[in-house]
Amino acid sequence: MEMLAPLKQFIQKIPVKSIGICHRENRLLAVYLEREEDGWCLSAADELEVMDGEETVERNVTAALRMHCARNGWDIGYLALCMLEEELFTGKADLPELETEEDLAEAVRWEVESRDFFGDEEFRSVFLREAEGIYWIAGIEGRKAAAWESAWQDEALERFDLTAMPPLEDSLEYGDNTVFFAGNELRMGKRMEAAKLSPGMLPALYAALLSAGRLREGCCVSFSKREASDVWNWKRIGIGAACFTALALGILAGADLWQLHEADAALQETRRELVLLDGEGQKKARIEKSQEQVAARDASLERLSRESFPWHSVLVHFGCMTVEGVFLNDIVLAEEDTLDIRGEAVTFDALAEFLKGFEEDRAFFPKGPILQSSSVSENRMPGDMVRFSLRLKM
Repeated sequence: MEMLAPLKQFIQKIPVKSIGICHRENRLLAVYLEREEDGWCLSAADELEVMDGEETVERNVTAALRMHCARNGWDIGYLALCMLEEELFTGKADLPELETEEDLAEAVRWEVESRDFFGDEEFRSVFLREAEGIYWIAGIEGRKAAAWESAWQDEALERFDLTAMPPLEDSLEYGDNTVFFAGNELRMGKRMEAAKLSPGMLPALYAALLSAGRLREGCCVSFSKREASDVWNWKRIGIGAACFTALALGILAGADLWQLHEADAALQETRRELVLLDGEGQKKARIEKSQEQVAARDASLERLSRESFPWHSVLVHFGCMTVEGVFLNDIVLAEEDTLDIRGEAVTFDALAEFLKGFEEDRAFFPKGPILQSSSVSENRMPGDMVRFSLRLKM
């Protein structure tokens, strides 16, 4: 599976940078994660002051983080905001084992509503299973959640999550220039020192790991209501498909050009054979005439190769059935699979031998040739040709 990792990274939208924030009074805690070749790096953990303004608290937080990101060159693509426990309803509930997640979510909602924390206000709820039948539950007022989501909706984020940090079994631990949290090992960035990561930063760190998709299913919660995100990078998939299609078409075009080259070589070889076989002066005129006919067939080949009927295969097949003394003047597609052929032969015997070839080639011409006409001039002179017309059903 490791061999497929580069392909997965190419065709899927995988976060490479993630921001987690936590707001407390007039302070904003922000954690910035970056994915590197050897894992994820904790690049920065900053504490910002949120200035009071004419806008709402949510808009002031948005403006403060946007300015800080612009100053430090952070990309705001994947972002999560962790709500503090004092802004939420949290607790534990004993619930029966239900068949589906939807049934369990509905049971949690009834449980939160029974605690009468939000009164008649609309709320959102989340839960995590701690043990068999025991769940950690949390709720947030719907208007507050909508206000935070509205503050970020114009930022063109790939993903925004409103979350709460549940009780975690594994606490923050430090290693050699690394920090361990929520089952993840993070390398400390150049600006960071593990000893300076205060416990107050944990909600923001939790939010950053959630946004980066690094939390295991057993400790991952989000209040954000949205449809399942599209993880496929359709732009890259489209470019890859276009390149593959172009390559395939190039290969097919090259194969067609090679077949045309082979057919032209066969025609040239036929010309040389005719020149060698016709040694008499009387046949010289026929050779010149045949060369003109071959040139006409070359032009027909160029024209017919652009059409949908398989002229190339038919003409190559005719080239293999060449009979000395028989010359084709015209080939016409009478119907979808029927050819009308007109030509001349030196003698009737040569014409008969030519027709015999089609009679024997039942694989390509299953119904054989139909000789429609054959005639010579009434005052036939030496060198006069037998004119004929036949029909072939493919």
